[in-house]
Amino acid sequence: MNTHAGLLAEFLRLRVDESGKTLAVLSKQVGYSTSQLSTHLSGRIPPHDLVVGLIAATVPALLRERREAEAVRMLRDAQHPPRTAARSVVPAQVSAVSVAQVQAEQLQVYERLTRALEQEGELRQAAENSARLVWVLLGMVNTLEDRVRQLSGERDRLIDRVAEGDAEAAQRRIGRAEEQKAAAESELARAREKQRQAEELADRLRQEIEALTDALDRFRDAGPGTSASRSC
Repeated sequence: MNTHAGLLAEFLRLRVDESGKTLAVLSKQVGYSTSQLSTHLSGRIPPHDLVVGLIAATVPALLRERREAEAVRMLRDAQHPPRTAARSVVPAQVSAVSVAQVQAEQLQVYERLTRALEQEGELRQAAENSARLVWVLLGMVNTLEDRVRQLSGERDRLIDRVAEGDAEAAQRRIGRAEEQKAAAESELARAREKQRQAEELADRLRQEIEALTDALDRFRDAGPGTSASRSC
């Protein structure tokens, strides 16, 4: 197993871990047995269709295209390891430490990215729930406004007929309807504010997700060899 094959295996294992799926589930989705998956995830260079299938089965749609391109580049490096000039070779111990540091940093970024994606999904769902509640409350407010107008007309007709007792009862009903309308409008304002806050937080998380994704791309472009050379 060459170094690039090991990095590809680790990359694919991270995708599997993030997805929470078992090898039995993935086996049905990608068309390879669990033993074959285990072998390739342990460092054996996998075929192209397995790499693409694993990315499709484990990565959220938002990141799938980028992660697939990254995995395919890593597969190409594993199949045809790039040659390095003799002068650029560093002592094995220093190189191993540098690679371990880079991999640890990558893992931290992946974990932060996963949490950010989960939080963004929750916030988007909260915003959608608030939006649905806004529509329900708008309907309620409109209904209560119609009720107030209806009761006001009924009261005015009773006053014209000098039915004092009935007019007072109508006025009380108007008061109750107006209180209900005010309560609904207050709930509507709170729902709109919650929707605004959730959408604002989700937008900020989207920026963080893009920054984390760019950071992972920089790790990939630098590569373990580059990081090791810089550390010397």
